[in-house]
Amino acid sequence: MSRKRIVIIVVAAVAFFLGAITLFVLINGDRFKSFALESMNEKLSTELSVEEMGLSVWAEFPMVTVNLKKVVLMGSVSHSGATADTLIRANSLGVALSLWDVLFGEPKIDALVLEDGVINVRELKNGTWNTSILESDSASKPSKLTISKITLRDVKMVVEKRSGEIYSVVISDAFINEGELSVSF
Repeated sequence: MSRKRIVIIVVAAVAFFLGAITLFVLINGDRFKSFALESMNEKLSTELSVEEMGLSVWAEFPMVTVNLKKVVLMGSVSHSGATADTLIRANSLGVALSLWDVLFGEPKIDALVLEDGVINVRELKNGTWNTSILESDSASKPSKLTISKITLRDVKMVVEKRSGEIYSVVISDAFINEGELSVSF
């Protein structure tokens, strides 16, 4: 066989393999979308609302990304009966699942990508912060969230202390990967 023929066969095999992966993910897309939203909501003690959902195989490759559009996540409250404020409002929240787990195992959420949003961190009257949004009994349940990477792109962060002081910063890109932080403003 000629070298050219071998290259054509290899390229065709790779294209077929990538096409099969894409087709599998798209056919099972509704299942992965439901999984991502349910997994997030079961760990949250506050309300997460989403207007639209999409799916991408290649945006964060080798992760399959469930794209949540027009996301609003409410913050925690200081006491029962208090009204929650908005902790996060974003145009896009990507919930990334390991492609390997999607294909061969039980999917787990490995990464989050927050884009074009605002994070409002506020100190409550009792001295706690509105960021306590995880269920208190969630540590006893096996988790489908194994988040090792968080990416922020074009996110404004506002911190409001109960004294009235307000601090604000716009983050162009931030990456938290296995506890390491890299930020550009």
